[in-house]
Amino acid sequence: WISFSPREGREEMATSHATTSAEEAAPLLLASSSTSANAHAFRRDESGLETSSSSASSSCKRYGILAAAGLGALFVLSSSKTNSGVTLTTTRGGGRPEHVASVKLGSFETGYDLDANAFDGDVWHVPFEFYRDTKWAQAKFWRPGSNADLDGDVTMLSEEEKMHPDEKKYMPVFKSKGVDSAPVVVTAHATNLKSNGWVILDSAKKNGLEIVISGNGTTFHGFADKMMGLKAALHSIPGNPIIVNADATDVLLQCGPEEFQKRFEQADADFIFGGETQLWPEIRKYFDMEDEQQFKREMSLTFGEIGKAAGDDVELTGEHPNVWANAGSFMGRKEELIKYIEATENRMMRHNDWKEEDGFGMTCKPAATTDEEFNNVFPGMRQFDDQECLTAFQMQKLIERSQRHKLDADGSILFSAGGAPMSQLGQDANGMVYNKQTGKASCLWHFNNPSAKIRLKDFANAYPTKFLTEVGRGAMLRTPDEHPGNRNGEVGPAPSESP
Repeated sequence: WISFSPREGREEMATSHATTSAEEAAPLLLASSSTSANAHAFRRDESGLETSSSSASSSCKRYGILAAAGLGALFVLSSSKTNSGVTLTTTRGGGRPEHVASVKLGSFETGYDLDANAFDGDVWHVPFEFYRDTKWAQAKFWRPGSNADLDGDVTMLSEEEKMHPDEKKYMPVFKSKGVDSAPVVVTAHATNLKSNGWVILDSAKKNGLEIVISGNGTTFHGFADKMMGLKAALHSIPGNPIIVNADATDVLLQCGPEEFQKRFEQADADFIFGGETQLWPEIRKYFDMEDEQQFKREMSLTFGEIGKAAGDDVELTGEHPNVWANAGSFMGRKEELIKYIEATENRMMRHNDWKEEDGFGMTCKPAATTDEEFNNVFPGMRQFDDQECLTAFQMQKLIERSQRHKLDADGSILFSAGGAPMSQLGQDANGMVYNKQTGKASCLWHFNNPSAKIRLKDFANAYPTKFLTEVGRGAMLRTPDEHPGNRNGEVGPAPSESP
């Protein structure tokens, strides 16, 4: 239980609440034939894409802009289909999602084009209306021109107009067909499924998991986008399934829904935090909260033999290397994750000297911190960081001595690999990859820092029948060593909350 600080460096990548009750959230998904009062009739064309019979020319034009951009949008058409008439207009009345199209991933030249037609699914648009009365409404994501490939020409707008949200904008969400009845659903946020967001999709497919991806085709402005995407994803899922939330670009899975469900129920928890070795961002007061740290250790020990690798030669070492929460993976039932987002919204605030030209400026006040302390002790906290918010949530639950919120410190289910060498890994009697340091065969492996990301290719090479489909494995091995998993070899700009 040794902590190291500061952390080597937080990855910068595009990866993922209205106070809507569970009862209100359940019916958010409506049949495509009656999505809302202004919904259109849909028909399926020869490409497998359902298109609207509406003649809303402005919407069609906007869709044409998206299709021409070709940035991995799930519903991008081939060149002969760019004016199919799919409408992107948003619904009103409570911000309910609008069904836009049914798609077959792999049907088109762009988007997720591995193992064609592997995922039947639907694209939904969650409109600004859903976020209007929340703090997220002020995020850069909603400003005109902030998503250049989707927003079209905004040069006619004044600088003042560009500082206010565009109420016609939406958060795109892709749902695989089986989500509504699945006991376990993976969620993630990815701005480009073709370049690197494909990793979590392919790994979910390999393991028979249903998935919801937010953000495809948008521009990444910072980790606030990721949280807004998760909010949209959760409210597009009916019922109360187990949700495994993960980073899209650097996570590999090796369990199916049955195993995820079994381990989650064995853990006897409402919310499970994936862990890592270091606290980041570093809130030094947390190091001094010794009683909370001890309680955290006690709760982590309750995982016991969950996830123990099979075989007589495998032993549980008792080591728990990942002692701080990591936002790259956490899980719980949908209602519990919604509570987490609501708690985050309540915790979000700006410094007293914030000015509109500073940008979004929202961040999460650390646990056990007054508003005065936030302004005086943490003057440098100016950008939203989802991991800082998750850690604040965790620390608050430790203060409350919640026995239902637990850190998975040894990879019983969720594991951040860090810089672990390949020699530290093995395969058990059932073929599951496990960590010799702990004796646990984790369901989810997160490659959470630059030194760990090269392991994406190492894993694909060393374990050809695990983690990825055959086609996905080939795609991974062809990606550059400098940026494993990135199929176009490009790295986007660092997240920025600047205006």
